[in-house]
Amino acid sequence: SSSCGSNQTYDGCHCVAKPEEKRCDSDAVLVGGFCMKKRNAGDLGGPSISGISSVDKAQCFTGTTTDTTRCNTAPGMDYSGCNRTVCNWYAANAICKSIGWSLPTDNQLRSLGGTYYTVALNKQLQFCDSSSSSNASQCGYHPNNCNGSWCQPDYIWGSSRNDLEAYIGSTYSQGTRFMYYLSGNNPSLTKATNAYSVRCVKE
Repeated sequence: SSSCGSNQTYDGCHCVAKPEEKRCDSDAVLVGGFCMKKRNAGDLGGPSISGISSVDKAQCFTGTTTDTTRCNTAPGMDYSGCNRTVCNWYAANAICKSIGWSLPTDNQLRSLGGTYYTVALNKQLQFCDSSSSSNASQCGYHPNNCNGSWCQPDYIWGSSRNDLEAYIGSTYSQGTRFMYYLSGNNPSLTKATNAYSVRCVKE
């Protein structure tokens, strides 16, 4: 009805309050009902990794985390795929908790892999991809610069199912899709000591 206020909607009988629109801070992107940080923890504009070495089993890696012959900044993007900070799961979990956020859940990773992941969305999130393309900055893995593990910035950490393994997701198909890893219909888990990107989320 035209007599409803600007913050109201007509339900066919009465003027009722409009539901609040979900908004994210300027350093995050709204993805299917939750906010996700635009930058990796440890990188400029991302959550701080300061003090993470005091957390049990936690490690982050900066510097040469990508193959220097296979990294770049895609056209129209401002976040290089070269030398992105990567961390193991113990660090990732502690970093997100320290700012009152969390790692993506099983369902949140699924939503990135389904309805909500598009090239347009990646222009905002700027995940990197191991392949070179115009859709995503390239970040080829580095085989041994992360304490004996591969540094893989194109993967992001999810929440944990146990103390040794956690959920993951990554870009693929030259940055046009997001893969949520499944073994059959079950989430595929990876070793918590691997070194991946940290993107905190908040409902």
